Amino acid sequence: MEFAGWSSTFRSSPFFCIVRSPQDRVFSARSACSAFNVVVFRSDTVILPILKYGDSVLLEPARRVEAITSDIERLIDDMIETMYAAPGVGLAAPQVGVPLRIFVVDPSMGRDPAALIAMVNPEFVSREGMQLEEEGCLSVPGFNATVVRPMHAVIKGLNRSGAEEVREGRELLARAFQHEMDHLDGRLFIDHLRGIKRDMILRRIRKLARAGKW
Repeated sequence: MEFAGWSSTFRSSPFFCIVRSPQDRVFSARSACSAFNVVVFRSDTVILPILKYGDSVLLEPARRVEAITSDIERLIDDMIETMYAAPGVGLAAPQVGVPLRIFVVDPSMGRDPAALIAMVNPEFVSREGMQLEEEGCLSVPGFNATVVRPMHAVIKGLNRSGAEEVREGRELLARAFQHEMDHLDGRLFIDHLRGIKRDMILRRIRKLARAGKW
């Protein structure tokens, strides 16, 4: 992943990255989950590599977070920084190689601090209506498609302090909720497509992969 002078590379495991700043300072980070015997080593918030379509971590349902530890809080911080750097409206933990049920969203893309939402173990309370809008995905860069999403959605989950929260979203936020919840269930927006549009995207991805550009 490259953005604004930063570069990231994987080393042996999807949970490990080296992030090199323009000043050549190097930070190493591991995903935050004691359940997977993984420990975070960091000296500051880092921008994590975002997995692309085809990686097995993106295809499996994520696991519930058993406890919100300091490592989980740091993971959330890293996810927020990664989302803004991409830039994107939302990011789920599986997209950075961590198979846990966590996502962050900010439909304002950083313009409104109150719009930032971090949810742990989220569940839908209700979904209503329908909207058809074009959307993309940080794990499928360069591709967009029109996907059916709910017009209104209510979710509940834990905030980063471990308290239960209920959040309501309409239009863009409802779409973001559904998009990130799909990631936690091992689905991407491509999986909602059918026919020529889906085939065209998959053919182009395979071509990019063969050329070493994916």
